[in-house]
Amino acid sequence: MLIRLAVVLALAGPVTTYAQFDEYGVKAAFVRNFVAFVEWPQARLNAGDPLQLCVYNGSPILTRLTSLNIDPVRGHRVQVRAVSAVPDLGACHIVFIPSTESAQIADIHSRYKGTGLLTISEERAELAGAVINLYVSGGKVAFDIDMAAADSLSVRISSKLLALAKRVTGAPARPQGN
Repeated sequence: MLIRLAVVLALAGPVTTYAQFDEYGVKAAFVRNFVAFVEWPQARLNAGDPLQLCVYNGSPILTRLTSLNIDPVRGHRVQVRAVSAVPDLGACHIVFIPSTESAQIADIHSRYKGTGLLTISEERAELAGAVINLYVSGGKVAFDIDMAAADSLSVRISSKLLALAKRVTGAPARPQGN
């Protein structure tokens, strides 16, 4: 799985025109691979339950994610679905928040603190505050990880994923998983 993530990162080469670069296709591939490098609280994800990957309030990434073959993660099949209201995110394990909704991240974090909700946004970490922040930099899709946000939401990020992030900010109160 780490090799697949590294290949996706390498394939997200320089962008010359958007006709040559499907930004949301690349972001969907990143999200698909992030899932394998995150741990949720044991009480949050029971054996055999599906892992709910939600896209909040519309984004072109939804169609890209639904077309991907996402391998089961530690025995949990991954279901992709759209969610249009913050109160409905309680059933989600992962939420992709499009840039048009980045103002909602603080509300999402305050409502779901400690619940094991992984937040992924499309902004740089200093602008967004999500756990994982995907963005285009230098013609490539890159990501930052906010460890304080991960800690606040009770999700653990693998050290393997941390090593691939462009930047890691914040300091968790507890050690993260491998």
